[in-house]
Amino acid sequence: HFDGIVPCGIRDHGVTSLVDLGLPVTLADLDAALQATFEAAFARP
Repeated sequence: HFDGIVPCGIRDHGVTSLVDLGLPVTLADLDAALQATFEAAFARP
């Protein structure tokens, strides 16, 4: 179901999923990681 995704216009390489890479991640795990990264990137002093 990733056939229509062309990341950054690079057609020579495909995409995969974290599960296919052997990294089963829950949506809660993903949400926490994204929130922490967003807060670190856009934190105000």
